[in-house]
Amino acid sequence: MNSQVLKEKYVELYEEYKNTLPGKNIPWLENLREEAIDQFKQSGLPDTSVEEWNVYPYKNLTNNYFSITGKENIDLSELEIKDEDCIARLILHNGSVVKIEADKLPERVLINSLSYFIENHPEIIEGNINPINKHFETRLSNIIDPKSQGIVSLNTAFHKDGAVIYIEKNIEVSGYIEIINLSNNKTNLMNHIRSLIILEAGAKCKVIEKNIGLYSEDNLLFSSSVTDINLSKDSSLSFMRLIAGNLNNTNVNCTHVDIEENAIFNSTSFVCSKGDARDEIRVNLNGTNSLVNLNGLLLGLEKSKNELLTKVRHIAKSTNSNQNVRAILNDKARGSFQGKIRVEKKADDTVANMSGKSLLLNQSARVNSKPELEILADDVSCSHGVTVGSLDPEQLFYLSSRGISNNEAKKMLIAAFSEIVFENLDVSFKKNAQKFMVDYYGTY
Repeated sequence: MNSQVLKEKYVELYEEYKNTLPGKNIPWLENLREEAIDQFKQSGLPDTSVEEWNVYPYKNLTNNYFSITGKENIDLSELEIKDEDCIARLILHNGSVVKIEADKLPERVLINSLSYFIENHPEIIEGNINPINKHFETRLSNIIDPKSQGIVSLNTAFHKDGAVIYIEKNIEVSGYIEIINLSNNKTNLMNHIRSLIILEAGAKCKVIEKNIGLYSEDNLLFSSSVTDINLSKDSSLSFMRLIAGNLNNTNVNCTHVDIEENAIFNSTSFVCSKGDARDEIRVNLNGTNSLVNLNGLLLGLEKSKNELLTKVRHIAKSTNSNQNVRAILNDKARGSFQGKIRVEKKADDTVANMSGKSLLLNQSARVNSKPELEILADDVSCSHGVTVGSLDPEQLFYLSSRGISNNEAKKMLIAAFSEIVFENLDVSFKKNAQKFMVDYYGTY
């Protein structure tokens, strides 16, 4: 479908549905949506002409029209909380919250749907949900470029629900909170989720988010999720995102993180869709001694396309960032890691490191790695590096000479290759990640 026609159809759809969306009588939220759809009218959906989207074409997304998902019945009996470390769970289906389990949460910790917060705690939402212009790219020339944010514009205009986690000052949450995003379809449908995680000064929390596209043989599914994370002084958040989808799924996740003085953000992404999946994480280190650790694992089979994009801006002095990404690709899978570190003027004493390594298990698999450094300060220590390779025949031979089968030897080497992503996860995170990959990917 022609991109201009597609853009016009989505604008028409917004005009049709806007009065049914949450917050229609709240001026700031109405303005947020209107600004977003106005920006979408200009940018449309991103394609390969956009720098951040020029690796692989998303043909299912750019060649097809998706309508809005409605409510459907779904069996949630298998999703009861069974892990004693999970103290709360929020489940979304096709963009709407369908179940909340939060009986074990301590006081001064709130978890509920975005629509609930808009109605009952608008003071928490306003100022924490980012306007569309905060997601724009800042180029090396300091030109503000909105073209890469067509998905965020569409999401900001159309979102109807999402998860909100709000933790008050100096509260430490034991265990972890789980968010599950389920999507399925009977026709070509899209859903847009808008979530917020807000930690006041000194708060500490762990969150696992699972994005699951359920099987559909004939129809296409487009899911977008935009998450704004605000970490106040001395707070700490450990966040793990797991993405799985089927052949006809297109899943795009965009996370924007603001980190204040002495706050810590530990993030791990597992992108293992069998369709098209993209995880974007943009981090602003706003406060002195703030720290971000970004780890990621891309797993690809068949003709899947899995991408991870990270952008870390060191804005304050004495900030630190570490990035470790691994890709394991088989068959005709495609993978991409785009990582950028930008050190702003006066952000002296910055320490920033980035590593991206890829393992190709088949000659038809392909990977794209694009590390970038933009350094505008003087007194910094920054490094980046990428490698691409295959399993070492000598290592395989050595293991086989010790009586280990070829298949088991390959599994051992693959596990060792990806270990850096797992080694700093706590026990509950590691257990969830390994089970998720076995359930939806069939390996590890």
